[in-house]
Amino acid sequence: MANEEELNKLSYEAQYLQTQMQEMQRQLSQAVAVGIQLDSTQKSISGLPDVTDETYFQLGAGTFIKAKPANGKSVIIDVGAGVFLEKPFGEAIELLKKRKSNVDKAIETLRSNIEKISKRLSEIDLEAAKYQ
Repeated sequence: MANEEELNKLSYEAQYLQTQMQEMQRQLSQAVAVGIQLDSTQKSISGLPDVTDETYFQLGAGTFIKAKPANGKSVIIDVGAGVFLEKPFGEAIELLKKRKSNVDKAIETLRSNIEKISKRLSEIDLEAAKYQ
């Protein structure tokens, strides 16, 4: 009877940890996608000072517009809480770098937590094998 109770306890813990790990993996995928987008945006802004003629700018969802940068010195960027400000290229790039650094830290934390959960799930498997 004690073995059955211990197996149930381990089973519940394993189910809980698997759910947590799936959620963390989902968050990790989203964070990686955001990081890629931030890198791409940084590269795009870095190339803007060289744009003198009309070029294509992405509007999103595979849609582009042919245009020429208005002043070639600044971009409008979300600075948080839905507030958008015009920032010189250098300041915009620095803001994006800070965001990328925060995303990279979150990615590392998620990967570390996923690894810990995976290790605990392996331990649970070993413990459960003792009772079977």
